[in-house]
Amino acid sequence: MDFLILAIIILAVVAIFQLLKIYELSRELRPDEAPVITEADSRMNARMGMIFIFGFFAFILWCVYKWGDKLLPEPASKHGVEIDQLWDVTMIIIGIPFVICNFLLFFFLNKYTYKKDRKADYFAHSNKLEAIWTVVPAIVLSALIVYGLRVWNDVTDHTTISANENPVNIELYARQFDWTARYAGDDNKLGDANYQMINGSNALGLITPEAIADRLAEITKDSTALRAKLDEQVKLEGIIFPKKSKPVDPHAHGAASHDGEHHAPAPNPEAHAKGEEHGGGHHEDPYAWAGNSKPVRAIVDELEHLTRMKRSIETFAKKRFTSSGDDLLVKGEFHLPVNKAVVFQFRAQDVIHSAYMPHFRVQMNAVPGMKTNFAFTPTITTAKMRENTKNPTFDYYLLCNKICGNAHYNMKMLIVVEDQASYDKWIKEQKTFAAQMAALLAPPAADSTTTKTLVPPTDTTMAKAPTAKPVK
Repeated sequence: MDFLILAIIILAVVAIFQLLKIYELSRELRPDEAPVITEADSRMNARMGMIFIFGFFAFILWCVYKWGDKLLPEPASKHGVEIDQLWDVTMIIIGIPFVICNFLLFFFLNKYTYKKDRKADYFAHSNKLEAIWTVVPAIVLSALIVYGLRVWNDVTDHTTISANENPVNIELYARQFDWTARYAGDDNKLGDANYQMINGSNALGLITPEAIADRLAEITKDSTALRAKLDEQVKLEGIIFPKKSKPVDPHAHGAASHDGEHHAPAPNPEAHAKGEEHGGGHHEDPYAWAGNSKPVRAIVDELEHLTRMKRSIETFAKKRFTSSGDDLLVKGEFHLPVNKAVVFQFRAQDVIHSAYMPHFRVQMNAVPGMKTNFAFTPTITTAKMRENTKNPTFDYYLLCNKICGNAHYNMKMLIVVEDQASYDKWIKEQKTFAAQMAALLAPPAADSTTTKTLVPPTDTTMAKAPTAKPVK
């Protein structure tokens, strides 16, 4: 029914527009008849203007009556009430001048209609009028801005959550096109993470001694494969790597010559990455010794990248870090206890995402390379909200509010708000990151046909992880 009414309105507007076009075309066929504005025409336009403005105001009031309490869903967090109050105050403040200005616009159109014996008054400037419509809006808007900043500071100031409240610490990790929730373990502290630790068994790049050993083993495996590929490419192309130092005199004592050329040994990417190749001196072209072959250069660049990553991981592995082994990783849905503070940390792996939880009045960007934070206290359980909305299938959701790619529309995660006892029971059922990783890296059973994901490294110097010092 609503769609039918909308369709009729649209067709009426289109019909009126077409009639006006026909009228304009007919006037062009009678160029000798110049348009003359009469007092009757002016009065008609004025009356039509008043009918329009009152109809427009009536339409707005009808929209407020029908959908005014549905523009935003019921707030399900403590700070959501403050944000809704800010919304209401803002709408009232900007609504009053909107009504006054539009009413006066059509009122003066009706009051001062065209008359032959009436002469319009004109003045070029009025300091008093300029001051009024500059100072008054400035004061009102300043007050509104101060009010908004106060609400925003109250919402985002996490220091107001004391340690005595023992808040729930959760990280929401975004990547195309899903979310992962990480809960702090028994110490109620989220462990450390590093993007260089990301691999097939550690999508979040979490740091534990076992994860470090696994990552170094993977780097060793990849390096070994790249060295073999480099040897094959060199043999395939028959590339000769010219020495990077100054040209060698073939007649000099001790110089190995062949047709006036001096050849360097096969490349050593690890040494080159440290600046040790050919005496460790500075070279104008750091890749000149790799020849002019693009395939060879690409392989060497990747080997150098792996070498730098290995050294970086070994460096932070030797430092003290907060282990993520006791953290809990969940996908698909995450749970929150009602009436208890929750501190969120947001990270992203690939592009900018936005964590959007409309019922909790939360939206925070998840940006690659940095951490963002938000905190709130949920006040209505999922079961209670189903009663309030009279919708037995109602659920809270975490959504992505940044267009992050083709499957952005489907990037969401279920949120369950429940009482403390139900929450504690659910938490006990979740597996720690250490347990999940151990299960993933465990060797298959003797009768299993499953192929191991990770191949043991052949380079024992890279396979062994440095002595880590996790902080318990």
